Amino acid sequence: MIVKDVINAELELEDTDVSLTPSLGSADFDENMSTVTWDIGDLGSGNTATLEVEITGAFKYPGFKIINFATLTGDNIEPVGPVSDMGVCVNEEGGQIELTKTLTEGPTEINACKRDYWEVNITIKNISEVKIYDAKVVDELNKYFVFTDGVPTFYSSAGTVFTIQIQVQLFGVLEI
Repeated sequence: MIVKDVINAELELEDTDVSLTPSLGSADFDENMSTVTWDIGDLGSGNTATLEVEITGAFKYPGFKIINFATLTGDNIEPVGPVSDMGVCVNEEGGQIELTKTLTEGPTEINACKRDYWEVNITIKNISEVKIYDAKVVDELNKYFVFTDGVPTFYSSAGTVFTIQIQVQLFGVLEI
């Protein structure tokens, strides 16, 4: 007899996040298919077998989620399943972001119509206990900037720190 247990694909986990303890037979986890295969072998009349599956992971989005579905097949039985767990309600938990913007190079005072160069670092830091998904930073440049050498150049450092290099002529007040 073989039990196939498909773990919800929305559950972010890795091979080390699944622990299997069968009371009979052997069990393996296929990370690519997110599937547990439990090969029970033969089960005598009136006997019971148990597979303890310990899963550690996180759902990315809130809602009602079924963790896994199982099916059973064997040589001399009708297939059973799919059978699922009771499900869990995944609540939305808001994170907290710290956002800083620092002028690292360039003048803080300039005459109108004078061309100059600035370098600005924008740093975003997750200061909460939860993972934050799909974070985006929109930096609106001063409306009085006139670009003299093309467009600004953006550099990313580990996906969290952006350095913006700008060559502009300033007509008005520099706001940082």
